[in-house]
Amino acid sequence: MIKIPKVIAHRGASGTAPENTLAAFSRAADLGATGVELDANITSDGIVVIIHDESVDRCSNGKGAVATKTFEQIRELDAGGWFSDEFIGERIPTLKEAIELIIRRGLFLNLEIKPSPGFERETAIKVAHDINEYWPANAPIIVSSFSETAIDVFHQTAPQIPCAIISDSVPENWREIAARYNCASIHLHYLAAKPDIVKEIKSAGYLVLVYTVDDPVIADNLYAIGVDGIFTNFPEKF
Repeated sequence: MIKIPKVIAHRGASGTAPENTLAAFSRAADLGATGVELDANITSDGIVVIIHDESVDRCSNGKGAVATKTFEQIRELDAGGWFSDEFIGERIPTLKEAIELIIRRGLFLNLEIKPSPGFERETAIKVAHDINEYWPANAPIIVSSFSETAIDVFHQTAPQIPCAIISDSVPENWREIAARYNCASIHLHYLAAKPDIVKEIKSAGYLVLVYTVDDPVIADNLYAIGVDGIFTNFPEKF
């Protein structure tokens, strides 16, 4: 079974650096994190970029949907100044750029496919292409998504990569989904990680990861019931 860090920096060290940027991933490593999580979407011309939202409004100085912008337009945006003056000039990175940094820093990667509505298939195909092209075979990775379509297409295109389903609450058919898509883990909102369901998932041979936990006391309680890892915005707290 894949070895997963107990603490994974959510969108990088997003509590102290602009989320989903190279600065956030570097800071996570500097703070001692051994794993990062990031979100992948595609531009209108099919380049995989690292951004959580469907639009660029919240985390850049731009406006509009990611799916309507070319990579050149995305690249012109400042993705750091919204967070603080320290990060003015930070750009929205490509998946290739993020992979290069993550491999160089020796980090585990949880890649979440975060497609714009209606672009689940296209996004999964492009992400799988970049993973097949740039991710080393021996480096630890899990690819996750809320979208079953995205996971289905990704698994068909990169079947060697372990996957995970994400859910705010455990779906009734989680066993069927997990088996179908070569899942290594189930990712839950931490409030849904009750002792009985954690035990049930782990007894079936899957890991349990939970999001998003910034309180060490809550984290300790989750570890005590068998949770394998947490996603946090503040890895330095752990």
